[in-house]
Amino acid sequence: MSTQSFELIFHGTGCSSGVPNVTCLTSKPVTCETCGLAAQSSGWKNKRRNTGAIIRTRSATGSERVIVIDVGKTFLAAALDLFPRYDLRQIDAVLLTHGHADAINGLDDLRSTFISGHLCSLLKFAGGWTLGELRIQDHIDVYLSEATMSDVRRGFPYLVSKEYATGSGHIPQFKWHIIEAHKPLRLDGLDFDIIPVDVYHGNLPTPRHTSLSDPGAIQAPDPYLCFGFIFGTLMVYMSDVSGIPDRTWNTIEALGGSGPHPYQIFAVDCLRLTRLVAHFGVKDAIDAAIRLNAYKTCLFGFGHETPHDIWELIARNIGGYELESVRPSAQKALDRVSELGVQRKQGLEIGPVYDGERIMVIDGILCEREN
Repeated sequence: MSTQSFELIFHGTGCSSGVPNVTCLTSKPVTCETCGLAAQSSGWKNKRRNTGAIIRTRSATGSERVIVIDVGKTFLAAALDLFPRYDLRQIDAVLLTHGHADAINGLDDLRSTFISGHLCSLLKFAGGWTLGELRIQDHIDVYLSEATMSDVRRGFPYLVSKEYATGSGHIPQFKWHIIEAHKPLRLDGLDFDIIPVDVYHGNLPTPRHTSLSDPGAIQAPDPYLCFGFIFGTLMVYMSDVSGIPDRTWNTIEALGGSGPHPYQIFAVDCLRLTRLVAHFGVKDAIDAAIRLNAYKTCLFGFGHETPHDIWELIARNIGGYELESVRPSAQKALDRVSELGVQRKQGLEIGPVYDGERIMVIDGILCEREN
């Protein structure tokens, strides 16, 4: 069991497009309940950046490590919000789940600018971390699969090989580390292993026809693989998942702790009520949560179909709690959950999380949740 404090901060809890959606906000009238709420100050829990997390550990001696999971299109906005709020500064490692835009397009923001004087104190997070006289650190270590590395090379060649840079601006400084599924990773300063595991995230593109002799033949598509991560017995993290392979389940179940809850936290993708080809729906997420049986399951990766407070009602209903009268849109969602055959389990600790939510684990025990 880890003796370090483990702090989990969700820097984003939404899908690739984020919430609110510009189409919804510019329609007249605004009919999307979630996006309408997100545009109001009171509806801030409905604002959803690209899914990702920040982990901070502290040892008994006060040594601190900060790990970021995914840096998508909205990561800089998340950092401007959360790094000052939670007194975060240096990034010791970035873990990338896959090569889609909502996981890697913020890589270019991990740099710094030449700003001096009072303006610098106001904008110290505006550029990033790794360049210039005001840099926070010399480089950032990035851990990713070979497939994701190929996506980075293709999309950001200048981040990998400096000869592809034009010289017109500053570029981040990275050290790239290729990691493999099911092979433990021990980062400096941690007293637990991080184990990447494969999960399915939709399918790879396949040709229309795959046989010259039989033009009608179409090969079964291969699954697109994405990383989930196991953090000791503290957390299982799966942000983009449409299926969990048997080998991954075997690894998760073999590495869990003893007792009724083998892990403290299960953070799992739940795009919307119904499943999509590349994402869990609520039934998939709950089935996985019941099987894993973590002390607390956190649903995230939401689209704009369902507001945060309705997700809370759904979670309470699934956990066996009786609900008082609810508004029509909430009742419609609850009826749909019932139609989908979602399991209910008395006492299941499950709920949606929101951007900036913080969860603490101290001495291996989940102890608090904070705004």
